[in-house]
Amino acid sequence: MQFGPPRWLPVWALTAGVRVLMRGLQGPELAALMHTVPADLDLTRVEAPFERYRDLRSPTLLLAGAKSPAFLRDANAHLAKVITGCRFELLAGQGHNAPDLTGVAAVARRLTEWFR
Repeated sequence: MQFGPPRWLPVWALTAGVRVLMRGLQGPELAALMHTVPADLDLTRVEAPFERYRDLRSPTLLLAGAKSPAFLRDANAHLAKVITGCRFELLAGQGHNAPDLTGVAAVARRLTEWFR
């Protein structure tokens, strides 16, 4: 899946790294989002339950950063084929953290256009 730390990295090193990350400025925000991680990872698996979205009939826009990991772009592309009338776009020059860190303006601009 090309996701996560190297398998050879010991758990104690991962734990220490996460503790340092959580003490940073974004720690509270990251902690508040942790409950979403299992569902997010579920959608990135090859055997992900994409079919549960087949009956979605609302206009849907899926955005992914062109620089995001391939497994995330691929999952979005597959999901876009399942949802009727879905539009899938890659945001040029953006990565996975575009919505909240690196491409806030680009994402906001595209969402503003979509909701007009």
